Formats: sequence, structure tokens, C-alpha cells
Amino acid sequence: MDKGLLEIIHISPIELDVDEHVYNLTVLVRERKIKRLVMDSITTFEIGMDDKTKYTDFLWGLTDYFKTQGVSVILLNENPDLFSLHSISKHGISYVSDNIVLLQYLMEGLNIRRLIGVLKM
Repeated sequence: MDKGLLEIIHISPIELDVDEHVYNLTVLVRERKIKRLVMDSITTFEIGMDDKTKYTDFLWGLTDYFKTQGVSVILLNENPDLFSLHSISKHGISYVSDNIVLLQYLMEGLNIRRLIGVLKM
């Protein structure tokens, strides 16, 4: 952060205006010539949008726009169930990604193991 290589922007889900936030991100990425953008987590956008169709369209548009600008986007999606996986994402949004990496916990008796899996590449 001291070298200007990393910047963290926090927006509260309660205060989130999705359209304004995306506009601000596009300006920031363009002005600073950012090549990697991490959004932790897209659950915040889901909370901030009542229309779930708009939510999926928004994520597709966001990732597609940044892809055309040469920006790698990493979207983090929280799975509320620590030990099982019922779906990759809510609202069927996994199609917007080129890669899907799953981090998961596995219960083995009294031990908890961490797993990583590449589901799509």
C-alpha cells in the first residue's frame, strides 16, 4: 500500500448505490491504469439490488467491460454453509467467470481440512 500497488475501497452494503459504485470503479481503473480488480464480495451487490435479473446482468456487464479493457477481475462469492456445497453461486452467475476456484472446508471426524478445487478454467 505504501508503494501505491494496492488500494482498498470499502463501501457499506447499506450505503451502496450500485450504479454509482460501478461508475466510480470504471473511472478509477481508467485513470490509474489498474490491471487487477478484486471485489470481495459480490454478496454486497446482491444485497444492494432488489432485482436479481438486474444483478446477474450487472455482473456480466461489469466483467465483460473490464475484460475488454484488459483488466482481470476476481469476484469473491461467500458460501454461507462451511462444510457443504449446494451450488456454486446464487442466481446462476457462474457463467460470467472464465475460472472458478473453490475454497472449502472438509470435516473428517474431529478434524477440519481445507480444500481447494479448480472447477472451471
